[in-house]
Amino acid sequence: MDGDHQRDRPSPAELRRSERILRADQIAPRGLTKANAAAYCGCSKDAFNTWIKKGLVPEAIPGTQRWDRKAIDWYLDRASGLPTGETASSDPLPAWLTSERKAGR
Repeated sequence: MDGDHQRDRPSPAELRRSERILRADQIAPRGLTKANAAAYCGCSKDAFNTWIKKGLVPEAIPGTQRWDRKAIDWYLDRASGLPTGETASSDPLPAWLTSERKAGR
């Protein structure tokens, strides 16, 4: 085990912030800040950055500083070996090219 396992846990302040945002009596936001995305994943922001580099969670939504909660779920499902829907690839291009070839386009 490496010495960073303690850093994988969100700080108490990060947990309090995420609890305020994700309370059951409110609408859970789909676009999460990095701190909230990390808390949603149950890790610190440093660990979340590592997970991004490893491809375990997605990058921020292009042009924003927000992470899509559903995209995070999809990436974590894929990393855990759970079914992810129609395509198991993070790149839908191969499936689209195949369908275009079959259609003769």
